[in-house]
Amino acid sequence: MAAYLPLFVALPLLAGFLCLLLKGVAPRATPWLSVASMVGLLALATIAVARGGFEVTCAGDWGPRPFGDGAWISGIALVLDGLSRLFLLLVAVVGTASAVFALRYLAPEPGRPLFHVLFNLLVAGMNGALLAGDLFTLYVFVEVASIASYGLVAYRPGGTEVEAAFKYLVLGTVASTGILLGVTVLYAATGLLNMADLAAAIGAGAVPPVALAFAAGLFVLGFATKTAAMPFHAWLPDAHPSAPAPISAMLSGLLIKTLGVYALVRVFYVVVGVDERVRLVLTLLGCLSMWGGVLLAQAQDDFKRILAFHSVSQMGYVLIALGLGTWLGVAAALFHAVNHGLFKSALFLSAGSLERVTG
Repeated sequence: MAAYLPLFVALPLLAGFLCLLLKGVAPRATPWLSVASMVGLLALATIAVARGGFEVTCAGDWGPRPFGDGAWISGIALVLDGLSRLFLLLVAVVGTASAVFALRYLAPEPGRPLFHVLFNLLVAGMNGALLAGDLFTLYVFVEVASIASYGLVAYRPGGTEVEAAFKYLVLGTVASTGILLGVTVLYAATGLLNMADLAAAIGAGAVPPVALAFAAGLFVLGFATKTAAMPFHAWLPDAHPSAPAPISAMLSGLLIKTLGVYALVRVFYVVVGVDERVRLVLTLLGCLSMWGGVLLAQAQDDFKRILAFHSVSQMGYVLIALGLGTWLGVAAALFHAVNHGLFKSALFLSAGSLERVTG
């Protein structure tokens, strides 16, 4: 048992709650709460990497229990393995950089406490998605992170920001509905939500092939939209220029990785399985994103829109690697996902610096 795993979610939630409490009393303290929260998460992620191995804890110490007719239900499990460790560390590093950058970047702007409430909620949602041991918990934390990101895109008052956030909301809701329907199909067929139990049941043929293919298609729709793969990318180019620079760094550096790439790897390579049809779809989406994203980037005259379309293109490389269906392909996809998370977040923070200096 790993009792410290809930801290990855509880710490940013506590920081966000304190930011809300201090909104009217000590608003200048709220940015430092976010920095303290992210430094704490960075320390936790470093400890997790140093410990290594496979760790799991159940919320409320509620493990799998029998539930009539020989069926089993599983408690809300938080699972830490090599894949989740990698992305938890990425979230902590980029999140810390974004929180520190926001200290000066957002200083002239009103409403900073609410920004930091949503910022911490976004981090809590991403960390929860990375640790989720069952599909419904994964869906819930994907929604938490998504809702926080909608608010952060519309943080600055203005028609453009609200329009971008609304477009993001509509497409994000379609994606979340697809994910929830996919979870529902698998639950209806097996009565299971735990990823390990579901993988065993699917491997034993408990899910009819048609239902499994339908669920896989829904997952591709949902998580490909979260990844901003073409043709599901329309929300990203508008969201990035509208959001403050620290959030642009979080969206492109982290959100499309944790809610998109990580979820695709976890759901398909651990639970559903990757057959020829899935590999073909991922490869086609990757090719379209790789070429389409970079061609559209060349047509832009706004620096942040160029970077946004470039993110679409880079996710194409990741999807093509995942479409190979080999361990080396998955390793390449994860390597470039982390690589892109680091350099693209740095580029968006650089864009914020240029914006502040030159206007």
